[in-house]
Amino acid sequence: MTDEMGFEIVNEPGVNTRWAVTVTETVAATADGTTTKHLANSLLEIEQTISDTLRDRAGRISRTVHRLGHREVYFEDGTRIEFDWEPVVLDWRCLDCGVDTDAIDEYYMVHDALWREAAAGERAQLCIDCLEARLGRTLTAADFTDAEVNSVDLPRRSQRLRDRLTRRS
Repeated sequence: MTDEMGFEIVNEPGVNTRWAVTVTETVAATADGTTTKHLANSLLEIEQTISDTLRDRAGRISRTVHRLGHREVYFEDGTRIEFDWEPVVLDWRCLDCGVDTDAIDEYYMVHDALWREAAAGERAQLCIDCLEARLGRTLTAADFTDAEVNSVDLPRRSQRLRDRLTRRS
């Protein structure tokens, strides 16, 4: 049980929770801001991000505001750094067979038109076998986008995915 301001995260095989972290720095003299985003694995990692950011920034802190999922740090020169974080659920289970596609190292990106043909309107994962079953054919290198996630040089790749990423039509 959690209180009104709390939450509970229960992971199951194929479903992971990460933290979407946004860091925005606004420089007072110019009112220009820069924003970076990344995923953190834990609240401790978020605290480390905050600590590293503040350590790397010159200047004296004049005020800090804490709220659930948010922190604002004000500096004497008027600069403000905001940290926002929220949980993000990543469901790696294949929509058809339920296998954890992360555990079997089958995460990839195919061209939008191909995905619409196989899984129109669905925002989910499919293992290579199930995607090919829906399409009625074997995938080839031409089916995949040039996104970095499709690099055969990445260390975690199933042999089946490696084969499809390099297969000619």
